[in-house]
Amino acid sequence: MFEKEEKQLQNLKQHYDDIPIPSSIDEHILKGINRAKKKKRFSSIKWGSLAASLFIVLILTSIRVSPTFAGYISNIPGLEKIVELVRFDKGLVSAIENDFYQEINVSGEHEGITITIDGAIVDEQKMVLFYTIESNRNIKSIHPEKIKLQDANGNDIEKIGFSYGAIQDIRKGEPVTTTLDIHFDESFPEDFILSVNFSDLDSTWEMPFAIDHSKYEGMKDEIILNETVSIENQKITFEKVTILPTRVAVQLKYDEANTKQIFAFEDLRLVDENGERWNGITSGVSAALPSENERIIYLQSNYFKKPKELYLEFSSVRALDKDELEVVVNTATNELLKAPKDGMLSSVEKRGHDLAFLLNSSHPSDENFHYSLFSHDYRDQAGNEYSSNSSFSYDSPDGKQIGLVLENLDFEGPLTFRIIDYPSRITEPVRIKIK
Repeated sequence: MFEKEEKQLQNLKQHYDDIPIPSSIDEHILKGINRAKKKKRFSSIKWGSLAASLFIVLILTSIRVSPTFAGYISNIPGLEKIVELVRFDKGLVSAIENDFYQEINVSGEHEGITITIDGAIVDEQKMVLFYTIESNRNIKSIHPEKIKLQDANGNDIEKIGFSYGAIQDIRKGEPVTTTLDIHFDESFPEDFILSVNFSDLDSTWEMPFAIDHSKYEGMKDEIILNETVSIENQKITFEKVTILPTRVAVQLKYDEANTKQIFAFEDLRLVDENGERWNGITSGVSAALPSENERIIYLQSNYFKKPKELYLEFSSVRALDKDELEVVVNTATNELLKAPKDGMLSSVEKRGHDLAFLLNSSHPSDENFHYSLFSHDYRDQAGNEYSSNSSFSYDSPDGKQIGLVLENLDFEGPLTFRIIDYPSRITEPVRIKIK
């Protein structure tokens, strides 16, 4: 039943097993959970770059479908499409294989469109909801908007965040299944009401559903490390690792005395005694930002594997000297008055509301560098502060064009921006024994 799919996955594995995963994501997603606590969604990004901003990196890794697993899948209608969605996340595949998937099968219908919550994978911090859209007409690409989760009494559940994937065109009579990730900062009930609107559609779908807490109670391994490592004289303290069925959370802190601002781990991973690797989260929220010098990096879960030995490894970190984090632009003359001395930011051009920077780098990994370079908050010469709601990134014949949309053009003198990610690196192999 699954021989063809398994062969395809094995072929993909040969090409992609060694691709490094950047842990960094767009500033909005890094702060997503914290902003969700205030019940605000980040503003939309230009559709031309939405995939680049929300698409962290898709690491392809094969799964082996055993006869037992194939039999389990065949007993649950529609589970094949769920496996198809999670096949690039070893932890979620393992969760399904270990009977951790919960069926829901609740539907709502408006405007000739039926939304069905198929099921969920849940632990104490995260819920991966799988849902299917079926329409009586063709619909262009849509995405969820105004997502709200309430308890059975209609009370809003606080301190949660949402992440989701883009939905391709929906054809009449052809169901499309996708995911909605819900991230919890505190305990949550068993009974919910999910309310969601979709772009370009007028209706609100409200669907009550329930999950079983007993499926995941006590399923958490927390390992205290408090181990400090140094990479090119920049100190990083790995405080603890929390292993849950849906993901692994690596909590760390940067030394305030570091001379460089660390942006992202490019290849942080778990490795067991046999060399099997669990890389970064392939979609959704891959990191959280509790404070300027703290990070929580999320990796694929090895909860159900229970290895005898486990190590945390990395060798490449994106970082930049702290005294080079500001970029100053004269928008009247399109001059870079201040920029990192490596010269990768070679020019800037204001085109109406768009402020586009030309980024040039010869590093192979930067072919896929499409993250926001700058904070969306900036200031002018008089100290007035502004905020951009949109960013963009695209390839051009001269290099990568990365920039912001300036919502307000009534400013004084040059503008100052702060770099939040940048393709300069410090490299040194690091290995930390977890168990």
